[in-house]
Amino acid sequence: MTFILPFRTVTVEDGEWIRNLIRSADTRNSDYTFGNILCWQKPYNIRVADLQPGLIIEFDVDGLKVYSYPLGVEDESKLREVIAQIPIVGGVSSEQAAVIERLFPGQCKTEEFPDLFDYIYDIDRLAELSGKKLHAKRNYINRFTAQYPNYVVERLTRANINECMMLDGIWISGKDDDALTDEIPGEITALEETLTNFCSLDMLGAVLRQEPGGGIIAFTLGELLGRDTFNTHFEKAIAAIDGAYQMINREFARIVKETYPFVKYINREEDLGLPNLRKSKHSYYPDLMQEKLRVYLNHS
Repeated sequence: MTFILPFRTVTVEDGEWIRNLIRSADTRNSDYTFGNILCWQKPYNIRVADLQPGLIIEFDVDGLKVYSYPLGVEDESKLREVIAQIPIVGGVSSEQAAVIERLFPGQCKTEEFPDLFDYIYDIDRLAELSGKKLHAKRNYINRFTAQYPNYVVERLTRANINECMMLDGIWISGKDDDALTDEIPGEITALEETLTNFCSLDMLGAVLRQEPGGGIIAFTLGELLGRDTFNTHFEKAIAAIDGAYQMINREFARIVKETYPFVKYINREEDLGLPNLRKSKHSYYPDLMQEKLRVYLNHS
């Protein structure tokens, strides 16, 4: 009898079992964070299926139904039975693609999606900005601290969430029409969902002020991913304030280190093929790139 995939929408209450499964699977792929699954649910019509044990995610991309690689499914016969029911497996590594091709010989076509590759950095480098390559980042921070010697870094809490929502509105209003890509409406929805549910999502965040009692000029947030990686979901700042982005990035890496001493890497997600975002992510010189391939299956 064929195992029917029990897809359904995601709720905050799903957090515990999904997070536990993701962390035990030890993945560094940002697609598998509970925050991304829940908070991008509306933009991508995301649904999940509990494979008992295991997880598979369904999402709409470019008019297609795309499915994640079944996470936490170790029994090969069950893995084959699950994948036999789906036409497209997305966000997979080359190792996962090889498994699919072995289980379904002659039925697969594999394609790379570099715009979706995750940028992963050594947490110590982000926290200290050491070395010649990051000299420019240190200069930005030196200018910021010289201009705002009384700056304040706080953890993101229920008390300052509304200020973060206000800052996001300022960030959007500061973008020109060319920068407001199709991703922005979905991102607004996802960020609002994240901030609304932040205190229930086992997340960590930080905010930056120019001075005590001043308004928030930058904020960022994320969550644990796998056994040694933290995933940064959002980072917003007032770009007109020199060094704000560099400062919140460095300070958050330090907060992550303090909170989770076992974390070795920070995943800052993909660049979506956007030139400015790609330039920004490359400027920190990633230590690893999490590849994401798509496997098309012909089950006929």
